[in-house]
Amino acid sequence: MCCSAIVQSIKDSKWQPDYIIGLTRGGLVPATIMSHAFNVPLHAIKFDLKQSPYVSYVTGAYVESWPARDAALRLKILIVDDINDTGATINYIKDKWANEYTCNWSSIWHDNVRVATLVNNKASKATIDYSHIQIDKSVNDCWIVYPWEQRTL
Repeated sequence: MCCSAIVQSIKDSKWQPDYIIGLTRGGLVPATIMSHAFNVPLHAIKFDLKQSPYVSYVTGAYVESWPARDAALRLKILIVDDINDTGATINYIKDKWANEYTCNWSSIWHDNVRVATLVNNKASKATIDYSHIQIDKSVNDCWIVYPWEQRTL
């Protein structure tokens, strides 16, 4: 239901992605569904701002930068994740890509590069383009468990 509503919002905006990027892990399931809906390729990008107990670096530091080139060439890219929580993920990618290509990112971001999440936290420091569920963690700090996440057996 969430993916269908987001796909319809994107179609209503008359914007069509050339391809979709699903952010691992939470964005892969909705990105796959949206990729089928738009009949466009799907690329997965490993990205995680959580610290691992096994390594001393943030894994998001290695986010792929090749989509920045495509965006600078005016290809339309839809980034999909499960939630826009604090905004750190989206802002990190935006800043990283802006540093890779010194073109006018203010005219590319939200035009050629758009972001869709199933859930948007209104208290986030990032602005996204499409979402289905709005929450405000500054009022009710909740944890969302998605159907594809591991459950205790």
